[in-house]
Amino acid sequence: MFGFGRFCKKMFKGQKADPPAMPPEAAAWFAADGDATYRLRYSDLGPDSLVFDLGGYEGKWSMDIFCRYAPSIYIFEPIPAYCREIRARFEHNPKVKIFEFGFSATEGEERFHLGDDSSSLLRGEGETIQVSMKKISRFILDNNIPSIDLIKINIEGSEYDVLQDLHDAALLERVRNLQIQFHNFVPDAEEKLEKTHAMLRKTHKQDWVFKFVWENWSRIANC
Repeated sequence: MFGFGRFCKKMFKGQKADPPAMPPEAAAWFAADGDATYRLRYSDLGPDSLVFDLGGYEGKWSMDIFCRYAPSIYIFEPIPAYCREIRARFEHNPKVKIFEFGFSATEGEERFHLGDDSSSLLRGEGETIQVSMKKISRFILDNNIPSIDLIKINIEGSEYDVLQDLHDAALLERVRNLQIQFHNFVPDAEEKLEKTHAMLRKTHKQDWVFKFVWENWSRIANC
């Protein structure tokens, strides 16, 4: 969601945000305490599960998931400063692996716009940094990963390309749950969201949704 990361940061610091700037879906999310409820509720996760965290930032969500379910977690974060924070957080935890690259439509070095939890390959102003990007399909196939119990995706606009890559490589069927933050600052966002939803419905069902905030999809039983 455009500005959602920055809005959350204001809320966490105890600052009052301008009420008209809060879209209804964001207001509903905060009213439900979504970060502490919806984003952490997975009855099918446990110590034998594998979780992917795309857009690890500082690693808090992965820490919360680990404290509840103790799964193996792969955290992907392309910005070196955030990777250092994540490594410090999990340095004594062998079940958590940190990868210093992100996922996008192509592989190679890219200019990344810095903006705290809103850092993005696709937008921003001011400082940029060179980062490494890969295709998630290549990573899964190269590492012979047969199934993933949960993929969390918060990658500031690149989610559409990553999900398309998973679909094109016939890998969505390997993912039990998808927790996604779609963003509406990309061109033709509504059209892309509708197309991506149609694609996901072939293998998954939508469990809950706060549009352009967070939503979850779980694999259909016969897929």
